[in-house]
Amino acid sequence: MHSQQQASLVKSNSSRMPSDRKLTAEFESKQRHRNTGPANGCDSDNESLASVAQTAVEREVALTQVDELWFDEDNLIVRANDCLFRVSKGFLAARSPVLKQTLLENPGKLSTMLGCPVLVLPHSATSVTHFLKALFDADYFLPPPQRCSIPTLLEILRLAHIYQVKFLRKRALLHFSALFSSSMADVVGLTRLSVNADKECLDDRTLSPGAGGILLAAFQVASEVGALWSIPTIAYRCCTIDLAGLFALPEWESSLSVTQRRQLLIARDKQKSATRLISRFLLVEIDHCSTFACRAARLHWLKLVDDRSRKGHDSDPLNFWTKEDWRDMRHEFCEVCLAEYKRICSEEKVSFWSELPRWFGLPDWQELHRMEEEALKA
Repeated sequence: MHSQQQASLVKSNSSRMPSDRKLTAEFESKQRHRNTGPANGCDSDNESLASVAQTAVEREVALTQVDELWFDEDNLIVRANDCLFRVSKGFLAARSPVLKQTLLENPGKLSTMLGCPVLVLPHSATSVTHFLKALFDADYFLPPPQRCSIPTLLEILRLAHIYQVKFLRKRALLHFSALFSSSMADVVGLTRLSVNADKECLDDRTLSPGAGGILLAAFQVASEVGALWSIPTIAYRCCTIDLAGLFALPEWESSLSVTQRRQLLIARDKQKSATRLISRFLLVEIDHCSTFACRAARLHWLKLVDDRSRKGHDSDPLNFWTKEDWRDMRHEFCEVCLAEYKRICSEEKVSFWSELPRWFGLPDWQELHRMEEEALKA
């Protein structure tokens, strides 16, 4: 097929972005046709997934040219789903050793379009768009403290890891580590998570309603890219979601493995138990206090623990006791009891936090912090 005919099948429409689906579908369809139909010049034993782009042209599948990542003078066409990007082969190869091997060492395996080799990537068009823009647009994905969309961050981090783009992986990890801090102090004070709204915001000190899907996706990405130091924090925040909300999230099935889902469910039960352990300070009778008021107050607050637990508000042990609670306690407990209760509660929280990595088969916090420091310096 001539270049003019190929070009006629390429639509220029950067706003059209198809949903993610398996790119192998067209390839498998072509293979079935090859096995059952008459010989048509497409029965080479060396046929590979990279030929999907040529197949689409032959079958007159409409392809979408992404204008913001289409440079007429460049010499490589990248395809993701039905979207096409035209970029510099040399630039891409210089940034990614994985793509360099494909582009420079095995060029004969790629089909061509408009006189350019076609590289088919097995990712969604959205993912590839974010990845290529981060590579080719210096202002698109800046280091912290510049903020970025969390879904965009996850897409860039995944592909930077897969294709070993070191500078981009490090930049994404800086954002990731800032967002999912491995410090207990940064987790204390975060609001309890609900699951019904905008997925774009997952801010520094608060969790937007609806961020549950992002948290589940981040849990999977952290495992995939080896950001192990972030896993306990992400998992902790995932486990603050009520079970009905957790199971309703599409990412519960689509992003997580069976093992990961099991880990989160077990961890959620442990977090609920930890809330009870942290609240045990209310059972302690403090020396040098014999006032009936403190005893009555302990019974009052123990009842509050039971009430909150029955309502399912006990899966966030680090934030179960709020600043408002301690402020109210000042009016019910003597200074001696209140000071001792704060000390016991704080120690129990530290003990809980130190155990958290072990629930996911991870090293202790000291080793995780060492890994984080090493990764962010690389």
